[in-house]
Amino acid sequence: MAKPELDEEALSGPTLLPDGSLSSPVDPKVDLETLRSASKYEVGDRIGLGGMGEVRLCRDTKLGREVAMKLIRSGEGSGGDRLMRFLREARVQGQIEHPSIVPVYDLGLGPSGEPYFTMKLVRGVTLEGVLAGLRSNDPAFTGRWNRHRLLTAFGTACLAVDLAHARGVVHRDLKPANLMLGDFGEVYVLDWGLAKVLGAEESRGGPISASELQPNPSASDSAKTQLGTLLGTPGYMSPEQIDGGAIDARSDVYSLGAILFELVTLKPLVPANPLLAIEATRGGVDARARALAPEMEVPPELEAICVKATARDPGGRFPSARALHQALEEYLAGERDQQLRVEKAREHAAVAAEAASLALTRGALEDRTRAVREVGRSLALDPANESALRTLMKLLEEPPPSLPEEAERALQRSAARSWQAAARTALLAFGQMFLYIPLLWWMGIRHPPGLVVFFLCNLLVVAGAAMAYRASRDRPRGMWAMTAAVCAAVASTSVFFGPFIVVPGFAAVNIVASSLMTDRVGRRLALAGGVLAVVVPAGLMLWGLFPVGYLFGPEGMTVTPGVVELPRWPTLTVLLCASIGTVVVSALAVGRLRDALSEAERQLNLRAWTLRQLLPAARAPDGEGR
Repeated sequence: MAKPELDEEALSGPTLLPDGSLSSPVDPKVDLETLRSASKYEVGDRIGLGGMGEVRLCRDTKLGREVAMKLIRSGEGSGGDRLMRFLREARVQGQIEHPSIVPVYDLGLGPSGEPYFTMKLVRGVTLEGVLAGLRSNDPAFTGRWNRHRLLTAFGTACLAVDLAHARGVVHRDLKPANLMLGDFGEVYVLDWGLAKVLGAEESRGGPISASELQPNPSASDSAKTQLGTLLGTPGYMSPEQIDGGAIDARSDVYSLGAILFELVTLKPLVPANPLLAIEATRGGVDARARALAPEMEVPPELEAICVKATARDPGGRFPSARALHQALEEYLAGERDQQLRVEKAREHAAVAAEAASLALTRGALEDRTRAVREVGRSLALDPANESALRTLMKLLEEPPPSLPEEAERALQRSAARSWQAAARTALLAFGQMFLYIPLLWWMGIRHPPGLVVFFLCNLLVVAGAAMAYRASRDRPRGMWAMTAAVCAAVASTSVFFGPFIVVPGFAAVNIVASSLMTDRVGRRLALAGGVLAVVVPAGLMLWGLFPVGYLFGPEGMTVTPGVVELPRWPTLTVLLCASIGTVVVSALAVGRLRDALSEAERQLNLRAWTLRQLLPAARAPDGEGR
């Protein structure tokens, strides 16, 4: 039996104009019989299921296209509030045009009298499915849905919700399951079955009226939610929606904030249990993402958006979904800048790695300089760039075969400072020789010219040491002359007791000090001078040209007097003082040098540790840094 054609005039109803007004008034009650028409759809499998209706895949036989058909769920009845909400959903969704709101094609009654509406068939995956895949580390999701892409899609959904708010419609059931991400970048806000037209009566039967669809952002919902008829999803509903209080666009902003928190942390904002979720929401949620999910490394700007959007007091939230979108866009703009910096840092790091490879192969300082500069540019853009840090560590671990000019000058400055330290020690060691004048006078002067030579040599060393100590710290001065003067002063000590009693000890102290404070050439010069300080006086003594001599016999060795007499007690006093002075001066000199070397070693280890911190993956060798 043929079915009557659909009464298009009865179904057309009012339409929304750009300014938000309606083209014509309409009777709020719709005669369901006027919706009855000959079926033009071939109904297929069920592709979706909600609390109020189900969605089936259909084929429009007249236009030859696939559409989605939503029907009231079987067994749920078709009267009362459920039918009103079903028809309201179709009319609201059909009259809010936005790329992210699925367009409604048709509204009617099926052959058995069940109401339905058809809409564009969208394909993709819900945000709920994406988050579940990310939580399980499913490669199909982790490789495709990064945080930036999800935030961009979420921002698009915010704008769709904001358009609904501009038309005076609050969604009231925003949650990840109602946001669909299409295969080609589409974003859809689904399921407008619980949508509330601000200013309308909640218990009203029949479809929405012209007055219900008039934009009225200041209107509020006075209907109280009754026990067992909670409209919305616990965990995403705002506190005022749970308590049946006045709701407006900020209630949806709260839901969007809860979705955003879950998007960036992969954790629900409140417990999954509905009763616990309601209790937590009423008490005020904690949306500090970095504190609740530190492993996700949520930037503070993004955390602040979550906290503001989910404030318990509606006045503390973003005033609109567009304001939330704007805050998110500002964050994403900064993130895009950061991505550009990271990409540029990678480019510099690649150039640095190439230059470092050439530097380590050819040993050219120009390649090393270029590598270091590119490393610096890379780390300036992205301090965490691992490639640049590894290149830097490699350059530090493998020094160039020859020092650059700058490093050479720095080394000379270090040598000059060491030489000044040596000059200070020489001042102490040879300056104290003049304290022996009273003791030598007590012993008795026997050969004044030899004594004069001794003090002249020491005075020459003291004067040279004073000049070296006051000289510029950029370059060591007078090293050769100073070393020769010290050797001569050590050799002149033999005029008292010969070359074999006091001189070797003085020479050894001088050689040790010079070896620690000078370079390789200085050490060789000091060694040669120390040997000559003993050999030359010994040769002169053997040839009879030296005032001191030794007599050997069965009773032992006898030292003949040289420039001074050798009375018992004065001589013992001088020998004791000379021995103590040698020990003290050598201990002070070596101790000071050891302190300097320890400080240098400490500084080097501190710098090495600091450099290792640049690269978290770097590890100290076994036994170090533990």
